[in-house]
Amino acid sequence: PPAPAEEMDKHRRRFNMRMLVPGRPVKETVTPPPVPVERPTYKEKFIPPELSMWDYFVAKPFLPLSDSGALYDSDESIPSDDEDDDEAFLSNTQITEHSDPNSYSWTLIRVVMVKLALHNVKNFFPVTGIEFSDLPVTSPLGNAVIKTLENWEQILLERMNKFEGPPPNYINTYPSDISAGGGPAILRHKAMLEPENTPFKAKHHLAFPVKRLWHFLVKQEVLQDTLIRYIFTKKRKQSEVEADLGYPGGKAKVIHKESDIIMAFAINKANNNEIVLASTHDVQEVDVSALLAAQPYTWIGEEYDRESRSSDDLDHRSSHTNIAQASAPPFAPPQMPASASMPWLGSGQTSTGANVIMKRNLNNVKRMTSHPVYQYYLTGAQDGSVRMFEWSRPQQLICFRQAGNARVTRLYFNSQGNKCGVADGEGFLSLWQVNQSASNPKPYLSWQCHTKATGDFAFITSSSLIATAGQSNDNRNVCLWDTLISSNNSLVHAFPCHDNGATVLQYAPKQQLIISGGRKGFICIFDIRQRQLLHTFQAHDSAIKALAMDSTEDFFITGSAEGNMKVWKLTGHGLIHSFTTEHAKQSIFRNIGAGVMQIETCPGNRIFTCGADGTLKMRVLPDRYNIPASIFDIL
Repeated sequence: PPAPAEEMDKHRRRFNMRMLVPGRPVKETVTPPPVPVERPTYKEKFIPPELSMWDYFVAKPFLPLSDSGALYDSDESIPSDDEDDDEAFLSNTQITEHSDPNSYSWTLIRVVMVKLALHNVKNFFPVTGIEFSDLPVTSPLGNAVIKTLENWEQILLERMNKFEGPPPNYINTYPSDISAGGGPAILRHKAMLEPENTPFKAKHHLAFPVKRLWHFLVKQEVLQDTLIRYIFTKKRKQSEVEADLGYPGGKAKVIHKESDIIMAFAINKANNNEIVLASTHDVQEVDVSALLAAQPYTWIGEEYDRESRSSDDLDHRSSHTNIAQASAPPFAPPQMPASASMPWLGSGQTSTGANVIMKRNLNNVKRMTSHPVYQYYLTGAQDGSVRMFEWSRPQQLICFRQAGNARVTRLYFNSQGNKCGVADGEGFLSLWQVNQSASNPKPYLSWQCHTKATGDFAFITSSSLIATAGQSNDNRNVCLWDTLISSNNSLVHAFPCHDNGATVLQYAPKQQLIISGGRKGFICIFDIRQRQLLHTFQAHDSAIKALAMDSTEDFFITGSAEGNMKVWKLTGHGLIHSFTTEHAKQSIFRNIGAGVMQIETCPGNRIFTCGADGTLKMRVLPDRYNIPASIFDIL
């Protein structure tokens, strides 16, 4: 066996001394043995609990007198005094609020008490060393307790949401001392914490215990969001919600406002709350989540604030604000920024309440489109340049087309997102691969589709078949092209239609239809399989500038140069609704290039439009306008 390290050191020192000092005896150093360290000893001792778990959770909460602000203790009942004369001015509801078990206040107290008990139980288990992931195995009874409390919470919330809102003059919405100032949220919070500001107005001694309980509950931070939600808000009327969403019969909801025309916009397919829009002088990326989330609730007293404002005030940021509440998903939309729930904080908002994410110094951008999967979008300008950007990134990714070419009339990604196409004012259509490493890539295919101009196009099926709309000398204004065949034979079929040219085109893949619009206001519907014109009708008195198809292919929308917008059934081609002067230019001179510039449809029956009046607007079509695709949609 190898020698210990101490023995090796001792022999080494003896050898060194003999070599350095010959004849000198070497003293052997003896290392004392290590002294063993005494380890502390512990003796377990059982300490009985002072309270059982049941007594702990049901015990009356203790409030120090300095925090309570009230000297009343429910264990020391006091005799009833004569009723105060002030109760003569109270309603019957206010007088009996404390004694009615089905009152609004008692329903709210039950909700927050169960919520507080659930919070305390969930905080108790980690103290005992039990992880929530192991709770069903280590403590099935404890897991059942949590599930029961969660079930009670949902039942009580459903019962609470049946109320339209708190009774009139429920509590004071402002504190008694407002000299300190603060925003609406701070003032509401201060008012809620005042000891005398409770919904129990009666002076009878039987109301004292519930006042004390109320004062204890409003001081719990975990409950304050829920209490603010149900104390200071009320349900809005259905007509108000529909008007706010831009339902037919009312005004459209203005998402963004510019001093000049908004030429184009694109909605982020990866995040529908972000929109990029182009005016004549710049390109802006905006977050519209606060505007798209139409709330069924409103702050109490807010309608009086709006009435007191000037009618010319464009700052609508404080109207119909969102109240963040994690426990009620239908009330608070997910991923809501702080400025949406507290619009008085501001932070880079436009006059309509949208948050500006970024501005790009790009002039005269005429067309835009968003990538179907990733956070990219294309811009096409009057000078012919085509650039691709990433959302929230200042530098451009690729410049597919340099300035100095023909103006861009339309551009799209295909459904897979690996190709993009650009149509221009000289009748050409060019295709690029999106995944490019070169800074100035060349198109892999380019050909002249129409002799004068190509107004619009659409990728059909697997993107190898393309439909185009434009103006040609031989009146073949809607064409089908196969990009896998040589350019001389790539024309599959041409439809003679639309005198003076076709301007817009949409493809309905489920029904294999093509819808096109022309300069004289006519709509043509073609069947790709039979390659024939099925129907044509006049939709507008002026040129059709924009066309959009619903994703379910129930309806399509047209926009004219006069600024009118109409919704049509795809089956039967009947008019569903008409919105006159949706984007009409307010001028004594008629601008031929004015009107509705672009229309986009989104899930939830939302319709976004932009146009000559300098606005980006949103409307929501009611569900009754959706035609069921099959019997399963009805069932």
